Amino acid sequence: MFLLDLFKHNYKVYHQDANKKILLYNGSYCHGNATYEYIDSKDFRIFNGIFTYKNSFKTLNKNKGEEVVIGNYSNNKKIGLWKYRCSENNIKKKLKVEYTRGIQSGVYDYCRKGDYYGFHNHYHDTSIHLSMNNGHPIGMIKAFIDNSIVAGECDSHGDPNGTWCMNIENEARQYYEVWNHGLLVDYYYIDMTTGNRYNEKIDILIKLNFFIKYECYPIERIIKKGSVRWHGDIIARTDKKI
Repeated sequence: MFLLDLFKHNYKVYHQDANKKILLYNGSYCHGNATYEYIDSKDFRIFNGIFTYKNSFKTLNKNKGEEVVIGNYSNNKKIGLWKYRCSENNIKKKLKVEYTRGIQSGVYDYCRKGDYYGFHNHYHDTSIHLSMNNGHPIGMIKAFIDNSIVAGECDSHGDPNGTWCMNIENEARQYYEVWNHGLLVDYYYIDMTTGNRYNEKIDILIKLNFFIKYECYPIERIIKKGSVRWHGDIIARTDKKI
């Protein structure tokens, strides 16, 4: 009798929500649990409204790990500001991304604090700050990547433009690449002890791309549904000086 009454109760609640066109799911999702609003259709659910996700897990060395994602959907597409958080092995990572119809547009901020070995001076706090439009970066980009600082700019099409600079801690050098809307026109480094300039390329954009691809991208893809992929590619039409 109890099970019959429980079934009737859930059935009524389901139909009350169905009359409003919005249903609420709370249960298992991917590797964890999620709560989300959706509209039911014949063959699938249309995510539409709030979305929260949490996954607690054990790392390889038996430490506690956790993934948390908070955002909103509109017609199965990510919209507005999404917040991603991941913690494991003394590392805390946070990513904020804004979307328009599932495409990165607006804020793209990432921060990593801590280190992999429990020695707080082994890894520097790491971060990247940029803006995006229609799935590609625009404007100023600044990144603190372990022992390096990278700064540069992309034009409205996502092409690197102007002078990009990278400083590496404990190196008496400053590295530069000069871009003209996706075309590399010059590269060099300056020996800060003498002021001498030398032509040597260090591939600043490749370093930045590697960082985004392996640090930020996996966190954004904790929840794959409803957004395009961005691996950190910054468009460059050539890697040779003109």
